[in-house]
Amino acid sequence: MAGKTIKQVADVLGVSKTAIRNYMDDDFRAKYTEKDDKGVITITPDGYKLIALQLGRAEKLTETPESDFSE
Repeated sequence: MAGKTIKQVADVLGVSKTAIRNYMDDDFRAKYTEKDDKGVITITPDGYKLIALQLGRAEKLTETPESDFSE
């Protein structure tokens, strides 16, 4: 399943890319991110959910169906 870029997640949650990156420690990156062949980091739907909850943006979870991650 395709993920969303850091910018896409930041835009949906209404925060900066820096806020997203600050949450992404080594453990998070290992479990919830992937790099494509161009080196672009994408965040999985489960990673998006964790970030949304951590940043107090749980209301955004219902606004972004998981199917949005498969584009």
